[in-house]
Amino acid sequence: TDKMEEFKKGIAGLGPNNKVYEPAPWVDKKLPPGKTSTLPFTGQPGWWYSWPKAGILGVGLPFIYTPNLVWFSIALLIYRVFPYDYAKAATMEREFVLNRFLINLVVGLAWYGWWHVTLYLMKWSNRKFNASNRGPSLSMMIHNVWYTFLGIVSWTAWEVVFVFLFATNRVSYVKDEEFFTLSGFCNILFWTMLIPIFRDFHFYFAHRLIHVRALYRYVHSLHHRNNDPEPFSGLCMHPMEHVFYFSCAALSLYVKTSPFVMTWNLAHAALAPAAGHSGYEDHWQSDQFHHLHHMYFECNYGNIGFPFDQWFGTARHYIGDSKSYSGSGSKDDRVETENKESKYLQGSVRLSDAIPKKTDQLLYWIFTATYPLILHFGFVSGFNSSKWFAIALSLYASLGPVVVAIFLALAWNDRLSPRWPFHKEAVIGKFGWHLIMCAILVVMPVYHSVLAVLST
Repeated sequence: TDKMEEFKKGIAGLGPNNKVYEPAPWVDKKLPPGKTSTLPFTGQPGWWYSWPKAGILGVGLPFIYTPNLVWFSIALLIYRVFPYDYAKAATMEREFVLNRFLINLVVGLAWYGWWHVTLYLMKWSNRKFNASNRGPSLSMMIHNVWYTFLGIVSWTAWEVVFVFLFATNRVSYVKDEEFFTLSGFCNILFWTMLIPIFRDFHFYFAHRLIHVRALYRYVHSLHHRNNDPEPFSGLCMHPMEHVFYFSCAALSLYVKTSPFVMTWNLAHAALAPAAGHSGYEDHWQSDQFHHLHHMYFECNYGNIGFPFDQWFGTARHYIGDSKSYSGSGSKDDRVETENKESKYLQGSVRLSDAIPKKTDQLLYWIFTATYPLILHFGFVSGFNSSKWFAIALSLYASLGPVVVAIFLALAWNDRLSPRWPFHKEAVIGKFGWHLIMCAILVVMPVYHSVLAVLST
């Protein structure tokens, strides 16, 4: 009995009393919210085990004692209750696409809505990081829910594309019935367990990429309008950010495994941001590490257990000055780039306030609006086209958002360095290494995914 109680303690990342709405065990409740240092948990040896416990569970620990167990269960439920119709996926029937979208919409809005309602309407938590801000305005909620809706559209688009690739044998995969063979079981178990670690890598480099000045100015600054985030702000991203964020699904291009691993990969990306952007300290999956990123902008690009922020000097551990931080962002620049763009979120609900006032911002939004139309035209007309058409469309999809952002930033004489806030990092060194990894893990998968769709 004692062993069973010990086993259940902290299961799925619950608090010390196995409650959803209580601080994590490491939080010092005598200190104000956000003042307990996360240093002991940031990038330490064995980070891939997350919450280590003794025993024979080994690599299963990140599932059993972290929120991964909950997200995995939701992904498995979706996969089993709403199986993919490969016959309809092969011809991309509208019924198939609409069904997958409605499933994701219900799951996504229910998940994000639960956290917003319980925290901001029912007040089940009370240790808010920013106690002076009682909650988001109506205009901010409309903004956040709208871009979360677009995030669910992107989630569905990536899912539909990969089911199409499986159904048309453009990408080989492990069939469900192979789960009961030794090789199939080991394959699916291995990649299922690896997804949280892979997502840590992918999120860090995707996040670093969109913080480079040009992409931040036209893309990621939208997410940072939420200086004091609430749950819907987690998936509230610019549509171009959604493209790169969900490119984690392209892992299934490079490894042969079950379609469930793709489902699990996307569900992890879609659901993880909700509670992590709550703005509160005392609940399941509260993420002080990422909340500091929204407060200070130029730090904590990865997750709390992932070591790269600690290794590269971009980690902040509590609210206030951090002695360990050695990044190159500027507070003055942060105020200019964030706060001026977020003012209308605190005001009245007027559509005109959401329209970009600057020409370069408007041009990038025109590019964004035409992006899915051009891809759709390419997919519909490009199956029988030359390989050069496929390469050109793939380059447009993957490099277009980056190239257009850089061109506009240079054409409009952005006063900040194109590499800001990483301008003090050596090009042949830390900055260059990160850029190469961003290209491999984030940009290249978009290119290969489009190319795979257009292959015959």
